[in-house]
Amino acid sequence: MDELRKSRSHGIRGLPRQKTEEEIEASQEENLRRAERRARQKVRFLIQSIGADHLLTLVYRENMTDSDKLNEDFTRFVRLVREKYPDWLYVGVKEYQERGALHMHVACVGKQDVHHLRKCWYIAIGGNADDAGENTKGQINVRYRKKRFSGQSPIFTCLQLAAYLSKYISKTFAHSRELGERRYKASRGIPAPKVMRQYLGAFAAIHKEQTFPVATQHTLGIADLMGVFDYQIWATKDLDILILRGSISESL
Repeated sequence: MDELRKSRSHGIRGLPRQKTEEEIEASQEENLRRAERRARQKVRFLIQSIGADHLLTLVYRENMTDSDKLNEDFTRFVRLVREKYPDWLYVGVKEYQERGALHMHVACVGKQDVHHLRKCWYIAIGGNADDAGENTKGQINVRYRKKRFSGQSPIFTCLQLAAYLSKYISKTFAHSRELGERRYKASRGIPAPKVMRQYLGAFAAIHKEQTFPVATQHTLGIADLMGVFDYQIWATKDLDILILRGSISESL
């Protein structure tokens, strides 16, 4: 051990091998992929934790491309909103348009006082609360989802919003390759959701005909007993794996 310590302290083993440019680039790409996965997962968890069901989009009239300015303006906007609504919860994700302009998608809870939110956004970006028409420096738009058969609705499910906003996380990584950039903003103190996994074996589902639908029914029944709501379900092409993901009521 003494000889080993000496070899380390005196550098007898020599300097560590320098990485090639290809190895450095590959390491950076892997770090970006990991950061993207973590950010996507974090945004999904945050949205499901607050139970977000409405979506707003905060935009600028000008072609605003400064990410730091968007962060500052959005922070000022949240502070103004909370002067009237101190418990306002949100999860915001940046989006780069094709021309490079930035705006912010915001998932929030319940019907929104859009009139008040617009005034706050006008002030936050350097305008006045009573601006109108071409005098406004930006705008807040309520995003609607198409109903299955006809019409539109401002109400989303948590999973819809989680999937929608996590998609824009990937777009920000595609546009900006810098690690450490703040790509989303959220209310402080949002509790992390409790992730509970259960694995059910149903070997008969792949050995006998018409048994996979029965296994699916059992899975849905267990989910109902556990209080799972707002869920989505997937099955592999060969019908040997079934995945159900959703949220559990806090009252259960």
